[in-house]
Amino acid sequence: MTTDRPLPFISVIIPVFNDVARLRECLGALADQTYPKDNFEVVVVDNSPGADQALVRLPEEFSALTLTVAHQPRRGSYAARNLGLTLAQGPAIAFTDSDCIPAADWLERGAQHLSQHPDCGLVAGRIKFFFQSPESPSIAEIYDSLHLLTQQKYIEKYHFGATANVFTFKDVFANVGAFNDTLQSGGDSEWGKRVFAAGYEQIYAEDVVIAHPARTSFRALRKKVVRITEGDYYLNDTDDWPLSRFLADVLIDFKPHIKYFFDLAEKPQVQGFRKQLGCYLMYIYLRYLKSWTRLRLYMRNVTNRYHADQGQESE
Repeated sequence: MTTDRPLPFISVIIPVFNDVARLRECLGALADQTYPKDNFEVVVVDNSPGADQALVRLPEEFSALTLTVAHQPRRGSYAARNLGLTLAQGPAIAFTDSDCIPAADWLERGAQHLSQHPDCGLVAGRIKFFFQSPESPSIAEIYDSLHLLTQQKYIEKYHFGATANVFTFKDVFANVGAFNDTLQSGGDSEWGKRVFAAGYEQIYAEDVVIAHPARTSFRALRKKVVRITEGDYYLNDTDDWPLSRFLADVLIDFKPHIKYFFDLAEKPQVQGFRKQLGCYLMYIYLRYLKSWTRLRLYMRNVTNRYHADQGQESE
């Protein structure tokens, strides 16, 4: 490690929800880190409705790690991460997810960036997708790898990092606050924007790598897009927009995107007309789904306001 600064003690926080099998893979990768084992701990926060006894036994199974397992009955990964923060012993914090597999030098590289930028707000590392069948990924897997968890874009354009791969300092949370645990999606975006607004530097680190499984089915992608869209809707206070502004914004997604079809041909993951067409059709459908989800939420709010006004008039 090319820095004269002392190695920070890092608390790795991992929320988990009914995913012990993949969590074991994640912990196995953490047990094989190049970073000194006495210089980091792992805090697993179980977010399932009832405490999972298989998780309780993990500290014995992974005795090489300093591992704490806690239970957060309140629903939501951000509530779980916030509990993890209260248990964390380190001044440096690393976030990943139970289905992620950190590279062997993940902690070492992350610590290096934190040491080189001790006043930064966060370091967002690269999220590398892997497929069930690397030689023949599904259309859903290809699409997922092209469009979701694009950390460099998140940092440069939207000023946040996805918590599948983020390093930061505990002091940053002391200054800007914890995650908004009322959110089921978008909490990392909302927190990251608070960090940016507070004037902290945000860094994208290509060499800080975790591997993430691509979603294998259209159904999984559809669920993810709906969840992200709902989170963004409430974060952007869209309920308060006048109807004309809202419709103008929604209709953007209904424009044809022919250029995207031809851009796909330049992607190494998309070889052949069938995959190109499949990704294009999925792209169009998911854009329409996003617009429909936003319209549904907006109209529900209009209806609720109407009924509330009617109730006040009848009093």
